[in-house]
Amino acid sequence: MDMMTKNDKIRNRALGLTALMTLWIILMSGLLLDQLKMQRTMEQYLETLTQFTLRLNTYYQNVIDKSINEATGNEFLNFEMDRQDSMCNEIELILNDLTEEILDLELLESNGSVVLGEIESSFQLMRYQGVVVNDEDLILKQSKMMHIINDDISLLINIVRQRQREISKDIHFELIVGFSVLITLTILSNGWLLIHQTLIPLEKMRQSFNESALGYQTETLIEDKDDEIGALTQAYNFLRNRTLAIEKLNHKLNDHDHFEEIVDFIFDHFKSFIPYNRIGIAVLSSDQSVIRALSARSDRPIKLGENYEYPIKMTSLQSIIDSGDPRILNDLETYYASTPQSESTGLILKEGMLSSVTMPLIVRKRCVGVVFFSSSERNVYDNRHVQFLETIAESLASSFDHSFLNDQLVVSTIQGFARLVESKDSETGNHIERMQAYSVLIAEILRTEGHFDDVITDTFIKQVRDFSPLHDIGKVAVPDKILLKAGKLTRDEFEVVKAHAAVGGDILQDMNDQIHGEHRNFYKVGIEIARYHHEKYNGTGYPDHLVGEAIPLSARIVAVADVFDALTSKRTYKEAFTIEKAQSILIDGQNQHFDPLIIDAVMKNWSRFENQADIFHSIVDNEQVYLIS
Repeated sequence: MDMMTKNDKIRNRALGLTALMTLWIILMSGLLLDQLKMQRTMEQYLETLTQFTLRLNTYYQNVIDKSINEATGNEFLNFEMDRQDSMCNEIELILNDLTEEILDLELLESNGSVVLGEIESSFQLMRYQGVVVNDEDLILKQSKMMHIINDDISLLINIVRQRQREISKDIHFELIVGFSVLITLTILSNGWLLIHQTLIPLEKMRQSFNESALGYQTETLIEDKDDEIGALTQAYNFLRNRTLAIEKLNHKLNDHDHFEEIVDFIFDHFKSFIPYNRIGIAVLSSDQSVIRALSARSDRPIKLGENYEYPIKMTSLQSIIDSGDPRILNDLETYYASTPQSESTGLILKEGMLSSVTMPLIVRKRCVGVVFFSSSERNVYDNRHVQFLETIAESLASSFDHSFLNDQLVVSTIQGFARLVESKDSETGNHIERMQAYSVLIAEILRTEGHFDDVITDTFIKQVRDFSPLHDIGKVAVPDKILLKAGKLTRDEFEVVKAHAAVGGDILQDMNDQIHGEHRNFYKVGIEIARYHHEKYNGTGYPDHLVGEAIPLSARIVAVADVFDALTSKRTYKEAFTIEKAQSILIDGQNQHFDPLIIDAVMKNWSRFENQADIFHSIVDNEQVYLIS
């Protein structure tokens, strides 16, 4: 939903308040109309009473005239009698109307109907008296009845007038209450809008800014509004969270966390501030002629992973390396259509990435690699993202300089020592390079096949590459007369050779124990490989007779690579086996010597092993082998 403006919010609230007020006005108007209608009915009732009084007075005057005529001897004409009857009928009709209407006037509690009943009774008596002939007291009786009726009429009028005054008071009260409620609603609504929707959020934000300025840890403000205040709160939270993320990144850099840990942290914590689905890091060779994928993080399956190498002249990265300027590609499909030779672009397109930013990694004013931030959407990057990514790229470069290069220096030193140990045996020439390549190949096949997803990462494969050459480092403790013996080893001699696994593990463990802090498990995979690469899946291996998956995965992988190279290489005690023979021996060792899942994956991709073996050496068929490597 798009963010509303403050004016939109106010207008909507005003419309809501107007609707509420309109509803209240309609309700109040209905009540007032009822009251006004009652007032009008009262006025009509009073008019009817007035008509009744006039008719009654006319009738009374007619009775007096009748009495005078009779007293003077004048004959009272018949038509006068008819006229008197007609007036009585009219008066009775008016009385009937008054009786029917009084029920609608809500006068029962004021005895209005009782008074009207008395008027009606008095008139009936008066009418009866009026038709009596030669009654000397007629006028006196009629006069008394008229006084009684007039008094009752006056009483009824007072009752009606009193009710009118009560209704007027109700109308005035309802008007005052109605307008008071409208004014109160308006004041409360605008006051709530001003205080709770504006002043309080701004005060909280002011306090948070002050606390941040003093270096205190501030809390995220609640974003419960979709207007400018909500947008301002959201912007503050964005700035706060980005600042905290950068601070945490700086702490990790100051604590000298490993390069891979820095990459993981960036991938997990900076998605809120910049759009990306993938982070890839590639490093340059020392002469800057070749670029190699070093690490990648993605929320999708990775096609362009570690170990991918390409001549820099075959890429479009040379200008970035030379200038140190970042590059934005907001439509990778269009870019790939114009540069189909860019194999790396094709691979990340297969991963679903559609745009990217490429940032150079500068260490001591020299470009040592690049970092790619890629998104699954087009047209998402602009210069604002580049400015923010410069900070991240600097952090990655710093971590790379401190961690990766140092690690590579240590690993290169240890691998050099391992090669020195291997060089004592001229018959195993280049064994380290071959089994390293086979180990990495197996790990990549397992990841491609979807096995051990929770273990096999770019970091794991890198560690297999770095530490697999150290698998036989323990042979430094094996005497040359045994290590270089041309014939078959005796039982005791073989026990000495077997000890090299535990010795190698102990050597690396001792080195690892000298490390403190975040690198304390630096040699973990190397220790696993050195100590356990001669364990067998069925528990008959050495030195600890581990069974099945109790053997670390890195050692189970190296075991297959080590044996495969031993089978296909010439040794002092054997000739090289054919690829077919080596394949048969690996299959025979499934579930016994080797992890069955690894063997299944290797056999499924056997052609890749044949191609790799062809690169290393020629094939010589021989039927005898003694596996001690």
